[in-house]
Amino acid sequence: VLDAPVTLLAEAMSPEQRRRLGPVVERLRAFLAGAGDLSQGMCHGDLNTSNLHFRDGQATALDFDCAAWGWLANDIAAFARGVTLARRPGPEAGGLIAGFLRGYGQVRAIPPADRAALPAFLLVQRIWVASLHLGGRDHRWGRINFGPAYVQRFCDWLDAWAPVLDERPDWLI
Repeated sequence: VLDAPVTLLAEAMSPEQRRRLGPVVERLRAFLAGAGDLSQGMCHGDLNTSNLHFRDGQATALDFDCAAWGWLANDIAAFARGVTLARRPGPEAGGLIAGFLRGYGQVRAIPPADRAALPAFLLVQRIWVASLHLGGRDHRWGRINFGPAYVQRFCDWLDAWAPVLDERPDWLI
């Protein structure tokens, strides 16, 4: 799950940035190795604010190019990843994520193990998306937005959000 994305990220990073990424990745690998009791099923794969459209109180999901069998917690965490992309931890991001989780839970219960896994999958999701942006897809994304400054923003994001692995975020309550 993490090997290919981390390899792509590492190629774009400085040695110091790789040292910052390494401990987080090792913690995520350990978590994923023990994630056998999580719910699995058909997932959207990229369920973020850009792929959800609302009209008259109804949500419609679009863009199923990443759809596949996977972990429910990873699918739910995609929304949190989209919300946190340009936000630091705090009431704004937490409120948006908590609101999504409340709404999701009204339609389908989120099992406790899946809910507890959301912070780890938030980081997995961000690593995955950064690897897509940096992974030689110039034909799709262009190169102008995904150079050294992008890598630095990713590292800063990781520094800001990695503490969710240690401190239960308010949005999980």
